Amino acid sequence: MVYNQDKMADIFDNTILCKDCNKKMQKSQILKNGFMLRAMICDKCGERLIHPVDNENYNKFVNLRNKEFSVKMRLVGNSYAVSKILTKWSDYVLKRWGNCP
Repeated sequence: MVYNQDKMADIFDNTILCKDCNKKMQKSQILKNGFMLRAMICDKCGERLIHPVDNENYNKFVNLRNKEFSVKMRLVGNSYAVSKILTKWSDYVLKRWGNCP
């Protein structure tokens, strides 16, 4: 079954109870490495729940930031420009099929 994201309700639109103290959690935002993450925080015990979509996007960013890239640079006027990003996958494709337009 395919769901349209525009019609899906957000989980944080509902009342969420803390699993530890069974009190209503409050909506909040957490700043983490420049990312604004939606969260629910329990005022009584401090339990935090981060929105799953925001957490997934943050993890993708961290994985991309920690990845190492090999690049080819060229001189354009007085500046350098990145002309090609080399990764293991692109190296495999180039070796296997050559430069395809």
